[in-house]
Amino acid sequence: LGHLFCGYFTSKTIFNIANTICFGVFIYYGTQTICLINHVQTKHSCLVKTLLFSTMWYLCCPVPCETMFWVAGTLNYLWNTTLSLIFLYYYLKYKNTELSFFKITILSCISFFAGTTHVLSSAAISASLILYTIFHYKELKNSTYIMTIAFLAGTLFLYIAPGNYERFNVYYNMFNSFNENFKYCIHARILTFSQYRAVYLFCICLLILRIYDKKSLKNLWREQEFLLLLLGFSVLAFSVVFG
Repeated sequence: LGHLFCGYFTSKTIFNIANTICFGVFIYYGTQTICLINHVQTKHSCLVKTLLFSTMWYLCCPVPCETMFWVAGTLNYLWNTTLSLIFLYYYLKYKNTELSFFKITILSCISFFAGTTHVLSSAAISASLILYTIFHYKELKNSTYIMTIAFLAGTLFLYIAPGNYERFNVYYNMFNSFNENFKYCIHARILTFSQYRAVYLFCICLLILRIYDKKSLKNLWREQEFLLLLLGFSVLAFSVVFG
C-alpha cells in the first residue's frame, strides 16, 4: 500500500480520498464493535455511540496528523488500526458460528494481514487469542480456529521479517549501558501511557456501557472475557516492551 500511494499514485489528492474512506471504515467498525459488545440493535443507540466514539477519538488520539492523516512509506497507523479492528469485530461476531467456505476464506485473509500490522498490537491480540482458545476450545468452531491460526501466522510473518533487527538498531541504539537503559525505560512507560490513553479510555467506556446496561460485573467478565484479556495484554505490550 505504501508503494501504491508513494510510487504509482503520487498525487496527494488520490491518497486523501483513499485515506478519508479508510477513516470512515475505522469509525464504522469502531462503532459496530461497541454495538456488538453491548448487544445494541437500534439505529438510534448506534448513532449516539458513533458520536461518542468520534468525539473520544478527536479528544484522545495522539498527534492525529502524523498518525492518521499524513502519507508515509507505510501509509500511517490509521490503516493498521482499521485492519486490526475489522479482524476483532468479525472474530467477536463469528467466534461461535460455523461459516461458509467463501466467508472463512475472506476472513482468513483479513486475519493474516491484520496479524502483520504492528509488532505491539499483534502481540497483544495473539496472546489474547491463544489464552482465550485454551480456556474455550470446546465452544469454538472450526472457522474460529482458522481465523486464529491465520492471525498467528501473520504475526509470525511480521516478527521474522529481516528488517526488524535493523530497525531496532536504528531506533534503540542508545542501549549502551544499564543507566541509559533504565532511564529510557522509565521515559518510555510515561510516554507510552500518554500516547495510547485513547486505547485505555475506549476500553473503560466499553465497561461503563456494559454496567449502564444493568449487567453485573460477573456477567461482564463472562461475556467480555476476550476483550478484557486483550486490554490486559495491550497494557503489557505497550508499557513493558521498551524494558
